[in-house]
Amino acid sequence: SYKEDPNADYKIEILVSLNPEIDVDTFVEDRRRGRLIWSDEVFYRRDDPDLRTDIERTYSKFPSLVGHATGLIHSNERKYVEGHMTPYGCWLLFSSVTYKQGVGSEASLGQCAEDWYQETPNHPIAAGLHGWGLIDKSLGKMTESGRQEMLGEAIRILQNARAMHPNSVLLQVTTMRAFANAGERGAVIDLAERAIAEHPDNLDVVGYSGMMLTLQNDPRGENIIKDACARHFNPPPWYFVGLFVAAMMRDDDRGVRQALENLGDLNLALPIRPLLAAAAEAHSGQLEKARVSWAEAEARQPVLKVNADLFFTRLPMAPEVRDRLKEWLEPVL
Repeated sequence: SYKEDPNADYKIEILVSLNPEIDVDTFVEDRRRGRLIWSDEVFYRRDDPDLRTDIERTYSKFPSLVGHATGLIHSNERKYVEGHMTPYGCWLLFSSVTYKQGVGSEASLGQCAEDWYQETPNHPIAAGLHGWGLIDKSLGKMTESGRQEMLGEAIRILQNARAMHPNSVLLQVTTMRAFANAGERGAVIDLAERAIAEHPDNLDVVGYSGMMLTLQNDPRGENIIKDACARHFNPPPWYFVGLFVAAMMRDDDRGVRQALENLGDLNLALPIRPLLAAAAEAHSGQLEKARVSWAEAEARQPVLKVNADLFFTRLPMAPEVRDRLKEWLEPVL
């Protein structure tokens, strides 16, 4: 038995009937608004020799289904949030855009994160989101010195916040991203290893860390991403950027195509998917398709037309990964 909290915003109810077969009904209710936001019913045979395994498989993904950035609660709250210029609204925006893209975000995220940080600089989420926004802004700097200066500011803010909040997952992951953009390969690998060891059940941490390892040409990253995908109810599309890179580094055209198939939900404003598609198509000899994909990437990121080398030097990849990508793209560059 349990005592229901009258102040809880959400209620999860699981009802089990054992007659004649096992019938499990699950309900998720938004109590503040008096709405049932999700329900499900599953039947199990009593004589099923794999009964325990089947039930565990079904409900192992339930916590992330409810609490993940694209899960039931976040998705429901986004329907009602009024703008992003509140801490919770800013968090909902961040959790949405980072699921879609993994790198880069909206200008409104940078603004709400900066405002939140200015008001509460010691808050770990405010510092993490502001650091993320500064990394995004650094990508648009015209000079390398300006980019490195902004990355340095982001790293300083993040490291100071981590000293105050050493257990913050967001700060750990954002710092990893900052070091990747700064070209600090050793720091990225160290942070990824620690994040996975400390948060093995946080699938977004595991998946993001695996992706960062593959971008640094660490072969461990691929299986880490695959494990996260297998356990995730809705794997973010950026997981598959890591799988693309892992396949590319071993000249695996089939693996590259499989990864591309799962990149459809990536933010359509970013050049990542058409750029990777152009690389895959050029490497497999489909030059006409590759040129079309490259033109789409240029349309999304005009700097590719003016100074493609500038774009490539700012990718958070190990030099040999960047070189391999350019090698695959050579026929259309």
